[in-house]
Amino acid sequence: MPAVQSRGPELIVIQSVCVVATWVATGLRAYVKCALTRDHTIDDGVMYLSTMLYSAYAAAALIGIVQGGIGRHTSDLDSASIVIALQVWYTCEILFAFISAIIRTSICLFMLRVFKYGLPRAILRATIAVVWTSSTVYLLIIVFQCNPPRYYWAQFEGTSGSCRPASLVPNATIVHSVIAAVSDWVIGILPLQMLWKLQKPRAEKLPLIFFFGVGVVYVRSYT
Repeated sequence: MPAVQSRGPELIVIQSVCVVATWVATGLRAYVKCALTRDHTIDDGVMYLSTMLYSAYAAAALIGIVQGGIGRHTSDLDSASIVIALQVWYTCEILFAFISAIIRTSICLFMLRVFKYGLPRAILRATIAVVWTSSTVYLLIIVFQCNPPRYYWAQFEGTSGSCRPASLVPNATIVHSVIAAVSDWVIGILPLQMLWKLQKPRAEKLPLIFFFGVGVVYVRSYT
């Protein structure tokens, strides 16, 4: 039977590219805030925090790839590598719950500064509440999917314990992802009404709305 090729190198490249892109985007935002507008707001701080957390997420993932064998077939792993891989996986799932909520919160906080009154503000506040509720529930499911929690990886070290049904986390992930997707569409669609109300000819507004919509679809495909 031919050996299964490791996908580790590909995962390293993907994580590295994403981290670099994240820091470039964050750096540009910080430059604009420091050098041009000289005005930092709470949404900037929240976005900087999300960048830090994502960097920690990527660092943990790289450790899992290099030391834990993430990306390799399970038949090529020993028990020590499996333990490291599961520790990393567990950590990344927890970080993801925070990152998912914090990024969307930053965007909503920015938009709250744009929409000064009316229904959009209520929708944005509701979106923040729903996102944090779903992320908190998802986080608790991840943390306590096994009893004791460390049994998630320590079961391969001979530790006694138990875990919830195997379908619990995948189902929770699906629900969390659906809520995140809906919130992304809400966040993306809200500004369209502002574009539509611009004092510009319809022929100029429609291309703006089209390209904005394409951007929403593109961003959603990567989050």
